[in-house]
Amino acid sequence: EFTGELDEEGFSVTECLGGSMGLREEQLSLRYQTFCDPRLNFEQSLDLAFVVSDYLRKARCGGRKG
Repeated sequence: EFTGELDEEGFSVTECLGGSMGLREEQLSLRYQTFCDPRLNFEQSLDLAFVVSDYLRKARCGGRKG
């Protein structure tokens, strides 16, 4: 497994660039399986959840930490 993440069929996916794992364009073909909407892998999903959480926390606190 490249990413260590499994999709609903039990396969690791490499369909979107970036994230904390640093997926690069030349690595997309390793586990690119979709014919339309690319999926985030587990690490990228967590990264996005933390970005959204941080944004909402800052908006709620008026930019203050805490």
